[in-house]
Amino acid sequence: MNKPINGQLSKYKNVIKELEDVRKLTFIFRMLHHDDVIDEVETNIDGRPLELTGPQIYLFASKSLGSRYWDACSKEER
Repeated sequence: MNKPINGQLSKYKNVIKELEDVRKLTFIFRMLHHDDVIDEVETNIDGRPLELTGPQIYLFASKSLGSRYWDACSKEER
């Protein structure tokens, strides 16, 4: 992404543009939700795998961020 636009391969220009758009959207999301508390979720993962996957698990399992599919992810049986 550090190459000038003229030096980029044409087949990668669209991919790079999409990645930059996603990066901007995630930054906007972080700015809007900087005060939200992300709860820690109990998992059976530990060590390095938890370091790599933990933030995503906590983010998507957080009720405070308004996950619309929280009922489908809950441990309670109906």
